[in-house]
Amino acid sequence: MIRPESIPHWPKGVQLREKDITDHSLKAKHEITEISGELLRHVDGKRSIQTIVSECATKHGWPEEHVLSDFLELISNLNHHYLINIQTPFHWTTFFKDRLIALFVLLRTLQGPKWETKERKTASHQSQWASLWQMIRVVTMVYGAYAIGIAFVTGILSFLLPVGGLHIPLLTAGSFLTGMIVHEYLHVWTFQKMTSRQFEVIIAIRRKAVQIVRPRADRKTEFWTSLSGPGIPVLTAFILIPLLFIVPAGELQFAIGCMAATQIVHLLSLMPFAEDGKRIIESIKPTPLPIERKKSV
Repeated sequence: MIRPESIPHWPKGVQLREKDITDHSLKAKHEITEISGELLRHVDGKRSIQTIVSECATKHGWPEEHVLSDFLELISNLNHHYLINIQTPFHWTTFFKDRLIALFVLLRTLQGPKWETKERKTASHQSQWASLWQMIRVVTMVYGAYAIGIAFVTGILSFLLPVGGLHIPLLTAGSFLTGMIVHEYLHVWTFQKMTSRQFEVIIAIRRKAVQIVRPRADRKTEFWTSLSGPGIPVLTAFILIPLLFIVPAGELQFAIGCMAATQIVHLLSLMPFAEDGKRIIESIKPTPLPIERKKSV
């Protein structure tokens, strides 16, 4: 959640200009008002929202409480569109409150830009190897805790059955992270391959998950870009599952089952309620795709 003590800073590829904010990565412009521009010119990655408002209110004689409310809303909308990043100083008093808010946002009980914080990590308009390395770093950072949890649960199961040692939990956690890396990287690779790298793709974090932000494309590109990400992990699972009935019961079978489980979960991304599933359905519908329009914030 964005608070007065939060510190905004500009991500790479975003430029504040006199009358708009230009997103060079996505080739988009977002118009701003004169007062918004005055406040945003003080964003330097060091001053908090409260500090910026206090300085500007004192300088121009603005009502500080009213300006703070409006500036918080502006920063929330910019963050919602991946135009500004937020860093909030850690305090135990707000840590658990933020975790509870994150849960309510995930359950869609709380909705709106002010309740969730997005983070724009980088644009991927670079070499394929550099893009892959960046994806590995981001995915490991975001899903590393999940991998540790999976390794812990797998370790308990392997001990109780018993069917193996420490290598099976490590193999399962590695399989999980590999599947997530392949999933997200194939979205980027397929989109850039089919658009001849005309557009940049932003790697971002939303709701503690990696998200690929990109422009809309033609139906064929949308279909294959959305399908390729979860498609390869799901295909891997379908290859592994028959092996469960071929190999003898024991350590190998358990290891194959664990790896298959970490890959088959990507099938959820192809469901109609998931983002990939929605885009696939949109790409095969006989109705026009939504057109990206210039936004005012």
